[in-house]
Amino acid sequence: MSGAQVADLASQAEAAVLMRPDYVTVLIGANDACAADEAAMTPVAEYTEAFDSALDILVQGLPDARILVLSVPDLGRLWAVGKDRS
Repeated sequence: MSGAQVADLASQAEAAVLMRPDYVTVLIGANDACAADEAAMTPVAEYTEAFDSALDILVQGLPDARILVLSVPDLGRLWAVGKDRS
């Protein structure tokens, strides 16, 4: 879901559990880290707690699924690569 923040991840994890996938990809954090200033960023402790809770939902709800967690992308690079695509 575009624009999602880590606070939204638990509800997304719960929705994924209901679908019973064999493979889950998690890419989260860019919208938490990329803000106009540091005060608007998600605090590290809050981010960690929300992320850990969401992963617990996936691990417990989908014990046999493979879960791929990706790092926060280089948003500037993503923009440069995709800016001219329609």
